[in-house]
Amino acid sequence: VPAGGLGFLQTSSYVMGFNEPDLYGPACVGEWNPPAYGCHPGETRAATSSGWAPLFDPSLGSPRDPHASTLWQRILQQMVAVPGVGKVKVVSPSMAGKARGDKKCIGVDPAREGSIKFCHGWLAMFKEFTLRMPCRDFSGAMTNCWDVIDNIQIHAYARTAAEVTEKIEGYYEVFRDDFLGLNGRKKKTLWLTEVSMGSNNVTEIVPFVEKLMSPKGGLT
Repeated sequence: VPAGGLGFLQTSSYVMGFNEPDLYGPACVGEWNPPAYGCHPGETRAATSSGWAPLFDPSLGSPRDPHASTLWQRILQQMVAVPGVGKVKVVSPSMAGKARGDKKCIGVDPAREGSIKFCHGWLAMFKEFTLRMPCRDFSGAMTNCWDVIDNIQIHAYARTAAEVTEKIEGYYEVFRDDFLGLNGRKKKTLWLTEVSMGSNNVTEIVPFVEKLMSPKGGLT
């Protein structure tokens, strides 16, 4: 819960889920030294993605060691209980990785030296667990902790526009029931909330954007 409380919800239309829990990239705080992931001795910088290890595992965890699904349920139920809040729409945790994975991140502590730091398929695993968990939505209705979500958000950092569209298509395939509202799923929309090319060279960036936004094979 934010240090300032949850009063911000009274003037909000949307609330966004965890930032890139599928990619462990904690802050470097100066006194840290390796093996802190991605940190150099004496380096100070903000987290590059989720820096909270319990979110990396999309499962329930245990009462003493809750993981992402349990934490999602707890936080959502605290938010919907705030008085004076309207029908706020819920955006899923944002995904850095691909839609499909092999479930190797369940039971993994990414803060441990030698552990994996990237969890492809995180959101599909999260869906499996949260579908079985009860949650109240912002309208006051009871549902499951997956179908409280209105929008599924992903991030795409790529070298080509084709890689971005390929990633979007991958999420559409895996979450087709959600995007079409089939098999009892609440209908959701896909949001691309971060997109960028891995370059600072304008001669590479301009063609990337042009192809990405092209009406012929792009996003428009």
